Amino acid sequence: MMNNYLLCITLILWSLFSIAQDSIHRAKHTFGYYTHRTLPAAALLGTAALTHWSSGFLSDAAIRSSIQETTPHFHTSADDYLRWAPIPFVYALDIMGVKAKHPWVERSWILLKGEIMMAATVYTLKYTTDVYRPDSSDTRSFPSGHTAQAFLGATFIAFELGSHSIWYPIGAYLFASGIGAMALWNDRHWFSDVAAGAAIGITTMQLAYWTHRYTFKNPLALHPYIHKDWAGLHVRLTF
Repeated sequence: MMNNYLLCITLILWSLFSIAQDSIHRAKHTFGYYTHRTLPAAALLGTAALTHWSSGFLSDAAIRSSIQETTPHFHTSADDYLRWAPIPFVYALDIMGVKAKHPWVERSWILLKGEIMMAATVYTLKYTTDVYRPDSSDTRSFPSGHTAQAFLGATFIAFELGSHSIWYPIGAYLFASGIGAMALWNDRHWFSDVAAGAAIGITTMQLAYWTHRYTFKNPLALHPYIHKDWAGLHVRLTF
């Protein structure tokens, strides 16, 4: 049974490596480009559907049973804090000289859009699907918000730092996978919750960047001006 669980992990890691590898390629922004970049998230959603609806060895219940057999008393709250770590990591490296792709104002604006889209998606699903958590504590299991946040941050790293080295996105996605694993081992989420959360985090951050590329070139513009005996400052904020 554990071997089947490891097969799921392998499929997801393959998806994450595909995202990381693609983040350093300078492909043309065609329909094919976007289709290619959505494949890993689609694979994650497919895995979530498979484990949720399956009644066999790849089911949510079977995966949970495998985890409970090996580590029945595992518990940590580290993921409550570590899920946010990728975001300050980008800003800290930028200060230390590893420059991010976008200036901090643009970067922060893109990040805010991604966070809003991610939170709206996650909480809409949580309050409409009513899936019980594995520990039966409530019906807000699907999808995993912690995992969505971690993978949003990993995608943020991939876009901002991926041009420096492929190891930034690879490390970021492996770190995010660790956050998802904590959700499983804490018995707070099903495997499908984690896979779907990862897909949501990746997709919403990608959408934030893609819409920025075509619409939000300069979210904040400052234009000082002087007219005869007075001066002023024109501020433009683009939504």
